Amino acid sequence: MNKQVTERKEFLDYAAEIAAWVLGGTMFLYLGYRTLDFFTFTIRDGDGIIAYLGLFSTTIGAVIFALIWKRSFYFDRRTQKWRSDEFRKTIAGIMAAVCAIGELVIAVADMTIIADMRTDVLAMTESDLKTIVWATAGLAGLVGISIAIIKMTPPHPLTDPEIDMSDQDADNNGVLDRKQNTPVRPMNANASTANSPDFEKIELLRKVSELERELKSKENPQTGQDEK
Repeated sequence: MNKQVTERKEFLDYAAEIAAWVLGGTMFLYLGYRTLDFFTFTIRDGDGIIAYLGLFSTTIGAVIFALIWKRSFYFDRRTQKWRSDEFRKTIAGIMAAVCAIGELVIAVADMTIIADMRTDVLAMTESDLKTIVWATAGLAGLVGISIAIIKMTPPHPLTDPEIDMSDQDADNNGVLDRKQNTPVRPMNANASTANSPDFEKIELLRKVSELERELKSKENPQTGQDEK
């Protein structure tokens, strides 16, 4: 009975995790579509492909900055330690939020324009529209500047905190295990391989073998000396 309850809980947890990603992704795509519609509205006929580039300052930009935030770490070869790039992480986190907010604002503007066209009731003035257009251009420029800052600013190993990467770089050589063709052996007991079932079995067999040799040595001291 307890096993069934546990399995059901694990399934519900897994389903909830998937549902959360699906919900978030769907809403993000919806806002992205509304944003693309606004960009298309502000571009001349025949240049529709340019509208997709605008998504790099909103939908796609938010995703890219989130990935940069997630991967903001480096290997300090002087101290042989992995560190978190706090400056890069801060810029990427701020810009991911800015791009997401920009997408929301532009999506609201697009929905307002469509509603105005269908109801003949102006909720957005010409001044409001120009403000959104300037904000959109400013957002694109801010994205470009932020990427330039991230790429041109060197890391700060003296202030950046150390992070544990033993699960991804078991031999601590500055190259992630998934990028290496040869299997690696962990350098410390906390590494994931050292805690694997196969490793524990090997260690247990080794200890049993040593214990057998010790018992034989005690039973026959002469044989034990010969073996040594």
